[in-house]
Amino acid sequence: MTLRRAGAALTLAAVALVMVSACTSTASDPEPAETTASAAPSTPAELGTAYVALGDSYSAGPGIQPADTEQPQCFRSETNWPNLLADAEGLDLADVSCSGATTESALDGVGNEIPAQLDALGEDTSLVTLGIGGNDGGLFSSLIQSCATAAATCQQYVDQQAPEVLSMISTNVADLLGQIAERSPDAQVALVGYLRLAPQTGTCELLGVPAEAADDARRIEQGLEDALAAAATSADVPFVSMREVSTGHDVCAGDEAWVNGAQVTDGDGIVFHPRSAGMQAVAAEVARSL
Repeated sequence: MTLRRAGAALTLAAVALVMVSACTSTASDPEPAETTASAAPSTPAELGTAYVALGDSYSAGPGIQPADTEQPQCFRSETNWPNLLADAEGLDLADVSCSGATTESALDGVGNEIPAQLDALGEDTSLVTLGIGGNDGGLFSSLIQSCATAAATCQQYVDQQAPEVLSMISTNVADLLGQIAERSPDAQVALVGYLRLAPQTGTCELLGVPAEAADDARRIEQGLEDALAAAATSADVPFVSMREVSTGHDVCAGDEAWVNGAQVTDGDGIVFHPRSAGMQAVAAEVARSL
């Protein structure tokens, strides 16, 4: 395997965030309750085959080969978790997930370049998955930048800016789920959370967050998880949490990592984003929930 490293974690993060968001959104891109998944089970017979996948880069899978060339500005992978789920369950997939997506761009699109993701929905849609929120208000980009800078900067962001952003994310995602219900009233809908980035304790070089700032970084990840869980409850849809499931598979987990840190393997995702193993794990958890 060929490994590549491009400087400090902050620089790598900035490159990745710019790459996946330049054509898709005015906000930067990520990333995840210890809340457990709460999914309303259904039998396979109840689940139709018309499946629409909505979401940001944690659904799209930038950097995972082979790439989907149909809409290259979204940096989708042909083996992202929506594709793996569709293959496993025999679903007819319309994957409109897009790296850099926010709740706003999912609803309204981005200029003439990228249509609204919700345009893919119809009354005959039987399943919708949504994985979004980390880009709203620049949450993950702000987290990476502030917590890689200094512990004081990280704590300031977590205490002063993040609560308002997280509240906005919860409202935005709940509103988007409401729009999905209006367009596809008979569809089964699931909100899918983010894979864990930071380990349960400590830190590592690949994470790029100093030890004294690691707890604050974990607070943001947990805050996003809680915000999404609250949005799902408000919209009365199942929330598929990936946080507990991905314990032990964080950036610092070596060969067991489901997400990349500041170092990546060519063809297996970009920095601070899911690897192929992470995509397989999400697909399996969503399938279990369905």
